[in-house]
Amino acid sequence: SFAGWRASVRIKNHPPVCQQFDRKQEALDWASEIDRQIKLGKYRLKQEPQRNTVANLIDRYIEDGVLERHKAAKDTKRHLLYFRERLGAYALIYITPDLLIAEQKRLLEEPTVKGLPRNPNTVNRYMATLGGAFRYACKNLHWTDGNPCSNVLKLKIKPVARRTLKEEEEVCLLEACKRSRNPY
Repeated sequence: SFAGWRASVRIKNHPPVCQQFDRKQEALDWASEIDRQIKLGKYRLKQEPQRNTVANLIDRYIEDGVLERHKAAKDTKRHLLYFRERLGAYALIYITPDLLIAEQKRLLEEPTVKGLPRNPNTVNRYMATLGGAFRYACKNLHWTDGNPCSNVLKLKIKPVARRTLKEEEEVCLLEACKRSRNPY
């Protein structure tokens, strides 16, 4: 017995989408339209969200001891917990560059706990931390096909202005050095 035509659309970095049809032409037309929508970023999956959420990923990333190899593990953990709170309920397949760009903008505009604005370099470190977690999900856990953070541009950083000490500042510095117990 003939079961009909099954159309599948498979695009890199996107989960496969399948549908069953009675006629071949319907299957071809559907596949063509779905392919177009996915490439335009307008297709939304109609399936149940996958069980792997951002919160699952961050918990696993921390539990697996990945942070033990980080120089600034305390900062990295703070960045991860920020994203866990903000994006934790999202399934990994729904984390898009557009969503991440909005988070990047929010980080830049929202003041810190101390009420100060974040430096663009700090925001770049937050995004790099999340990118590391997604890289782990992709390469080690095989939970995703790609890293959505790799499509988010870093914020431009203003060069640090170099300043020369004024004569009175130089005198104060040298006096302080003489009083110091440190031989250097």
